[in-house]
Amino acid sequence: MQQRARSSRQLIANSSVVSRNKQAIQNTIAFIAAEDARKLTSVIHDWDLQLARRTVKGRQQLKNDSLSIDLHGLTKNQALTITAEHLQTWWTNHSRASPPSPLNPPKPHSPSFSPLNLVDSVNVFNSTFVRHFKIITGAGTHSVNNKPALLPTIQKFLDQEKWKWKYDDERSNGLIGSVLVVGKSRT
Repeated sequence: MQQRARSSRQLIANSSVVSRNKQAIQNTIAFIAAEDARKLTSVIHDWDLQLARRTVKGRQQLKNDSLSIDLHGLTKNQALTITAEHLQTWWTNHSRASPPSPLNPPKPHSPSFSPLNLVDSVNVFNSTFVRHFKIITGAGTHSVNNKPALLPTIQKFLDQEKWKWKYDDERSNGLIGSVLVVGKSRT
């Protein structure tokens, strides 16, 4: 960008007809500066998203829970991107698991029993076999007007993408601060 700034100054200094071409030169300089600003904004956006991903991953590691994400402090766009990524990974991993046989279900105390064997695609059985994925959005207690900012955005996204979900009502104060994704609709 410094090189472009020097080039811009030279363009003005070397012009013999600065007064006639002043507006055209200024427009060119403005265009170059705007293009640089767009590129820089894109880089900043990418770095912010990487930081948000690392923040969510760090929270997962602290809780030792790969089946939930905590979106506190993220922007709506960051929350939507990260939610979509995590849901895709969760669903891909869980929909590959083999369904339990209705005729010969695994016994809880048998050596071959694993909770992962109970995981199943909603397309084969019902959502009771899928380990829920928790999305923590916050209840909005620190937001403007004490209204949640991310919860409505995430709910709308889940509905648009045909995810099956329900409110997570574990909080003692009755406020909803998270949702549980239980599967994906067939249609």
